[in-house]
Amino acid sequence: VSGVDLWAADPSTGSWRWVAITKPVTQNISQGLLQLQPRGTPCAVWPSRWLLYFPLYNAVSSLRIGVPDGSSLGPCSGDCGLGLGERPVVWYGSSITQGACASKPGDAYTNAIARALRRPVANFGFAGNCFYEPEVVDFLLAIDAALYVVDCNPNSEALGFDFVHNRSVALVRYMRQRKPNVTIVLASGTKMGPVWLEGTDNQHARGTRALSQAYDELVTQGLGRGLSFVDVDGIYAQPDGGIFWEMTVDGLHPSSLGMERITHFWAPILLERLTY
Repeated sequence: VSGVDLWAADPSTGSWRWVAITKPVTQNISQGLLQLQPRGTPCAVWPSRWLLYFPLYNAVSSLRIGVPDGSSLGPCSGDCGLGLGERPVVWYGSSITQGACASKPGDAYTNAIARALRRPVANFGFAGNCFYEPEVVDFLLAIDAALYVVDCNPNSEALGFDFVHNRSVALVRYMRQRKPNVTIVLASGTKMGPVWLEGTDNQHARGTRALSQAYDELVTQGLGRGLSFVDVDGIYAQPDGGIFWEMTVDGLHPSSLGMERITHFWAPILLERLTY
């Protein structure tokens, strides 16, 4: 999750591909990331668009980028192949959203989904937090977002069925009061730990039921337009997937492989919601 992560747009396809990452061995890092092959090298590639991801958990106080004499580097024009002119998806979540535990910043699922959708995804993941707080959402609603994902269950479900149910209902009502036409996706948490030992009525199952019931009640109350509920247990139940703990570092936080599965799950769902 540390270091800066360099990607480049493949000139032949326009897709973004990983290039290099710094090794954060000290507070101050000076490191060469890449040397392109000489012109005329058979089958070598010379990208013209570059993307640099900052660390997921460490702050960057200053950054300088150097290029060889005779070369130049500057801001790209247009949407940069990233849909930068589109309204963003705003993701309010936990440490999983923040990026734990991707092996490099570009693998974090919010970054990967942004590349897949070619639309900015604003990452508001707060490690150890995200409890359906209206005080936080106040700030997020100031963003002209195309869609909000509320992904608080990973930390909230430990506080019980009533907490998840009551807080999620209150938050959606509050968001609709502030922005009546806002599109909201309520996301359940993923399984965590040795749930196969816990039976069917476990903490995770209760949290998912609470959020699902909250969604049903909101729809019944006439707040269903632009509101959806997604049971994200499907992330690790895809036909070509594997057992969920094989895609996490601790039975909960996804590895880079887990981040890829999250991206594969969410990208088509969000694309559908964005085209409502």
